Amino acid sequence: MTKKLPPKKPENKSSWIMQINHHTSLVNNRRLRTEAHLEHAFVLKASFRKRKLLDIETKLDSVTTESFTRYTPDVRETEIDGLPHYRDIRGDKGANDPKELEKFKTLEREYAEAGSKFSVARKSEFYNRDEITNLKRFYIALTSIPPDQTAINLAVKIVEKQKTIHLGKLAQLLLAKGLGAGVIWFCLAKGELTTDRTIRINQHSKITIGGNDENCTA
Repeated sequence: MTKKLPPKKPENKSSWIMQINHHTSLVNNRRLRTEAHLEHAFVLKASFRKRKLLDIETKLDSVTTESFTRYTPDVRETEIDGLPHYRDIRGDKGANDPKELEKFKTLEREYAEAGSKFSVARKSEFYNRDEITNLKRFYIALTSIPPDQTAINLAVKIVEKQKTIHLGKLAQLLLAKGLGAGVIWFCLAKGELTTDRTIRINQHSKITIGGNDENCTA
């Protein structure tokens, strides 16, 4: 999913490319390419907002606006209202530079005049290392061969009976039935089961019945 590269600065880019990430979007099955870890984290997290997005794309063409002869946004999301939402993914320091703030304000106005939306996604607004690690596990679970429905039903039934159960204990109960922990990760990714995904999920994580739209992709 991630390919590390020697530092490279293409002629049409303002920053160095350190790695390239490829993954298939859970929103639209589109093959997405990102050139920085923040972009990759943003797109991965956006994929787990499937009920709020109609489309997502990363390989965008440069545009010419009233004030800029060449500007390339990082991500385009199409939300449920049908409007394209262009995003510039930035670290907090770069996003708060006075010159950049003026640039973003101008872009926001010009994109709005063109019938779309523009905004900056700052690292502090979306990036949580533990959560991204968890979402990568969810992504692997959803793009692997899914468990049998009988296994899914059993995992859900156990949690329903227990109300709340630690992941490690649930894994033990499933192992006794000849099932692996992959069933748990699949159920968490689909929202059948839920836990606090902002903290690194481990054997001590408390698992409950799902239902939170933010934690599922179905």
